[in-house]
Amino acid sequence: MHKKSTAVALALAFAGSSLAACGGNDAKLPKPKAATGVAYPAMSTERFGKVQKKVFTAISQADGSLNADALTARVTGPMKTIRSAQYKLKGILNDGYTLTELSTLTSRQGIAVSGDGSFPRLGFSVMEPVKGTTLPSFDVFLQSTARNNWALWGSLYVEAGATLPSVKVGKSGLELIGAESNEGLAAGPAQTVAAYVQLNNTRSDAKGLTFANDKLRTQLAAAHDENAKSVSASGTVSTVFGSNPKEIYSVRTEDGGALVVSEMGYNIQHSLTQPNGKITLTGIQGVMATGNASGSVNVTGTTTSSYTMLVAFHVPPANAKDKTIRLVGSSIPQLTSVG
Repeated sequence: MHKKSTAVALALAFAGSSLAACGGNDAKLPKPKAATGVAYPAMSTERFGKVQKKVFTAISQADGSLNADALTARVTGPMKTIRSAQYKLKGILNDGYTLTELSTLTSRQGIAVSGDGSFPRLGFSVMEPVKGTTLPSFDVFLQSTARNNWALWGSLYVEAGATLPSVKVGKSGLELIGAESNEGLAAGPAQTVAAYVQLNNTRSDAKGLTFANDKLRTQLAAAHDENAKSVSASGTVSTVFGSNPKEIYSVRTEDGGALVVSEMGYNIQHSLTQPNGKITLTGIQGVMATGNASGSVNVTGTTTSSYTMLVAFHVPPANAKDKTIRLVGSSIPQLTSVG
């Protein structure tokens, strides 16, 4: 009997949404706010600008050598996971793979830094689009302890059609909000992230919260459906979303709500279920799995492809008439492993 063969080329099939495009984008940045009496942030915006330059210089040097260990001092959290995976792929594919280019120019909306009273300390920077693109972005910097340098935690694009909320800057800088706190909010940060994960997993259940429609969620669902259809003669595909509770950070916004940023990951599992079926993973998944530029993997049993990305939400204040939570930013999903 002839085997049914299904070749799956999922070169970032879930890397989607409007973020991958370099064309027009109607995302909106916050209007500059005059910060009066900013007396005790962790450091001045001028000094933080110099810190940013050191961070980007360190990343540029690591990019040149594709040395993930060189990132350690100035890159942390999900950004280190993402960049390290990119180095691996770049080392295999050379000119056939392009590292995500990071903007190094802060926009007029500028920089905001949390207070110096405790750790971790957080810094937000609204960035100019990378040359040749129209995609506005914002970066999140973290200093986890007094012994650690400031490091880049994540870089996110503003979603098309979204408005990035203005953050509240008081005398002590940005007001940080604990992940489990829902004080003054329509929903707490961890609650928001868990609900969005659930919504992606079920497509209908947001744990009682209301989310505005967003292109990212729509494209994630469409990509899954397309993948499942492509292997239906030989097996199945499942996509399971999750989050890391330790990688959720939030700051108060001018309207009394919160800007919440979080890592979100998902596993795509291909399972061979038909005795005479065949599922072959090619493209970027084959490269990651084999370490070979033309590599491919024949699925036997179940093979899992793991991705990670960043998401950002505007959570309204508790007294808002409209308590709809909106996705305002995300990064392009990054394949980190296949096995």
